[in-house]
Amino acid sequence: MTIQTLKHQYYILQRLDETEVFIHFLGREEKDARGKRLYDIFQIRDRELAVKLIMIFMEQMSNRAFEDFYECFSRDGELYLVFVHKEAVSLAAKLEGEACVLKERTAIGKNILERLLLLNMPDMLAWDVLRADTIQVTPALDIHFLYSLKEISDFETVTIGKTEDRMADIFSLLFQRELSLESSPDIPVFLEQLRNGAYQDYRQVYEAYLRLAEQLESPSAALHPNTFWFRVWDRVKKVYQKAKPVLLTLLFLILVVYLIYSILYPPSGQNEQYNFQQIGTLEIIGDEEEADE
Repeated sequence: MTIQTLKHQYYILQRLDETEVFIHFLGREEKDARGKRLYDIFQIRDRELAVKLIMIFMEQMSNRAFEDFYECFSRDGELYLVFVHKEAVSLAAKLEGEACVLKERTAIGKNILERLLLLNMPDMLAWDVLRADTIQVTPALDIHFLYSLKEISDFETVTIGKTEDRMADIFSLLFQRELSLESSPDIPVFLEQLRNGAYQDYRQVYEAYLRLAEQLESPSAALHPNTFWFRVWDRVKKVYQKAKPVLLTLLFLILVVYLIYSILYPPSGQNEQYNFQQIGTLEIIGDEEEADE
């Protein structure tokens, strides 16, 4: 199957998804026989929705920063949206399959926000890609997005505040370990501000995150668990450190008392002598027997 436009001809490789609203194809350009560059092609079937979307995406055609968006066109009365397909390892798979250290996870969060800023995409698309299965992470920790448009019908309800709430979900996943151990008070504050829509745009979110990352990576901010049982154990250790000199002195006195007692009152039977009459097959002759002979 091929889809022809005025400028391009797409060869369809796979149908990825189909709903009442759209059909999602994976394709390549006909001239690109090796498939070096793949595309997500969405055929918008809902004509009322297509009318609302066409002006938005026509404007994005002149948005050079949004390099993931390739083109839009109409064919047989239906709207088509084409995005560059860049697939790596999803954020969900990476965090589940790898023991990512804090520094690596902090870098991933920074790169996600930088990618959003560089692409300058509409809020409805940022909301679409900010999910653990659509965020793609390369071995160099570069970030790509997979576009699914699963919630494209709700695009009119999407605001920066709604997108920030989805950001909070991503950062909660990135810092799940620190949140469970309550090892940093700064992370919950940042998440709460995202949930409350405290930031006016993505740049403010990015600047706030840079401050958080600086605090997390600071040598003075040695993170340690702060759960209930850890606080109890930490308090026990502090009490032990203070009582340690007293305990050592007490132990020394007990040892001295024991030594003195053992000298003054030796165990009974300590000086008893044992006469052996035979060792194995060897019979021992005592002094009395020698005298009788």
